[in-house]
Amino acid sequence: MRYTHTGRMLDVGCATGAFLDGMRGHGWEVTGVEPSVRAATYAREELGLQVQNATLETAQLEPAFLDLVTMWNVLEHLSDPQQALNRIRETLRPGGLLVFAIPSVESYDLKLFKRYWAGYDIPRHLFVFPPVVLEEMVKAAGFDILKRRCIYGTYNAFAYSARFAMNNLIANEHLRSTLTQFMLSLPMRVLMMPLSRVIDLLNRGTIMTWFCRKAE
Repeated sequence: MRYTHTGRMLDVGCATGAFLDGMRGHGWEVTGVEPSVRAATYAREELGLQVQNATLETAQLEPAFLDLVTMWNVLEHLSDPQQALNRIRETLRPGGLLVFAIPSVESYDLKLFKRYWAGYDIPRHLFVFPPVVLEEMVKAAGFDILKRRCIYGTYNAFAYSARFAMNNLIANEHLRSTLTQFMLSLPMRVLMMPLSRVIDLLNRGTIMTWFCRKAE
């Protein structure tokens, strides 16, 4: 599946607007929704973006207006994810796309780190979705699932899980700091790139991206 057209898009939980700014550079007409006052203000004042300081539930959005909605690691934070998917469907034109990323319980990191897995991130993450459950939710909201792929964030998620584990298992603060700096160093990232790529190709990274189309 390849989608190359431009159009109107919304990024839910757009933070300071970096992704929207990039998509604008590719010709998209962009808008964002961001609950953080500071982040939304930065996106508007520094980048000149149209960003509402609101949640998806409270944002003013026109029905059947958008060609694309994106959510990067947002759905697991929402108190009513099914309602969020329903609201997104209302904003999309027939055939419009929803692309969202979410922690995957099929990841190798979960098997390795268990309760220290970054995908849990309690209490910030309210939900962890088994794929079969999320498929039912997406379809119930009126979307066809086009594909699921691990396309980014594999090593960063691994490092995040490792930090959770070290914070609980290593008492020495200096040792924890040293190991963290080592994990985040450029040589370590480069060394781990081939393994991260293989994990992505196997769809066993922590972050899974879902590509969905509004059913016509």
